[in-house]
Amino acid sequence: DKEFIAEAEKAKFEITPVSGEKVAALVEEIYRTTSTADADKAAARTQAAAVLAQAKGGADFAELAKQHSQDSTAAAGGDLGAFGRGVMTPTFETAAFALEPGQISDIVETPFGLHIIKLEEKTPARTQPLDEVRTSIVEAIKLQQARQVSLKKVEETHEQLLDGKDIAQVAADVGLTVQTPSPFGRNEPIAGIGARPELTKQAFLTDAGEVGEIVTEPTGYIVFSVVEVIPTNVPELSAVRSKVEADLRVKRASEAAKKRAEGLLPKLKEKPDIDALAQQENLKVEESMQVGRAGAYLPNLGNSPDLKEAVFRLTEAAPVAPAVYDVNGDAVLAVLAAKVPVDESRLESEKTSLRDRLQQRAESTAIQRFLDQLKARAQIQYGRGFESGAAAQS
Repeated sequence: DKEFIAEAEKAKFEITPVSGEKVAALVEEIYRTTSTADADKAAARTQAAAVLAQAKGGADFAELAKQHSQDSTAAAGGDLGAFGRGVMTPTFETAAFALEPGQISDIVETPFGLHIIKLEEKTPARTQPLDEVRTSIVEAIKLQQARQVSLKKVEETHEQLLDGKDIAQVAADVGLTVQTPSPFGRNEPIAGIGARPELTKQAFLTDAGEVGEIVTEPTGYIVFSVVEVIPTNVPELSAVRSKVEADLRVKRASEAAKKRAEGLLPKLKEKPDIDALAQQENLKVEESMQVGRAGAYLPNLGNSPDLKEAVFRLTEAAPVAPAVYDVNGDAVLAVLAAKVPVDESRLESEKTSLRDRLQQRAESTAIQRFLDQLKARAQIQYGRGFESGAAAQS
């Protein structure tokens, strides 16, 4: 319920702007494993500590995950969904189940890396009747068997590459194609493939001409070889002069805009009429759309956590934001135009949706636990027909 209350409260305000190393890889997309190099652990833990401080200081957890997580769940705000005991690695599971709803863990280290966990909810365990979950169990077993078959094929392919067989020929033999992206850096997306943090890490751990480790992803496997490593270099000034000059002009313009805005802020606080000030100073006023509390994004501007936090502290008696905010190079002054109260009717209408989501999570957890119980005490044999997509034989 609190989630919808947070989303329902809105604010409306007015704003005025014052004005390396590269590696080329042949990549065959066939699934992703996470690996944290020992040399990067200290830096990763320092970064994790900084993120943890923000999270425990009240920053939006989902936004922090989107900005800093290197897991495949980053785009979803780090949401892992519901899971039961015995699903996650033991260290992660122990830390997660020790939390209460709303609590945030300290840094948790597992073989997969460093984690910060926020527990959203706990759902009591319930064993569903077999008839209710039979279809889901069958599908889960099929998927598991298919992944085992796929992994076996990938391992065979990997062995062939290690034995010196050409990657293009190996791919052709199994009906796959090879992708050859342009050179990419450690913190850059891979052309044609996108952001693949684990693949990038493995690529930079692999020497030129060598075959990398199998990379596991939710949708499949990746086998790759590194063609070339391009050393870091400092280009000649003549080659980057125009870019340096352009960046310098932008930086100086941004500094000048901020200085001017800081000079105007006391006037605006004294007389919070942003339209009059803008007309007097020949500036432009833009009125935002309604803005909810969640996240750091502001319509018309972009991401600005500090400004987002400030506008929800404004009141009719004190409508001027207390500082000048740098948003994408613009210096921004903000004045509250209106606050829209919580829509209780929306909260009521969303209860059904929220209840359904909780039910789905509970069902998913129950199915997984039931499947684990069956696997622990049963022996299941599959006929050859199953491997080609026919029904299982037991």
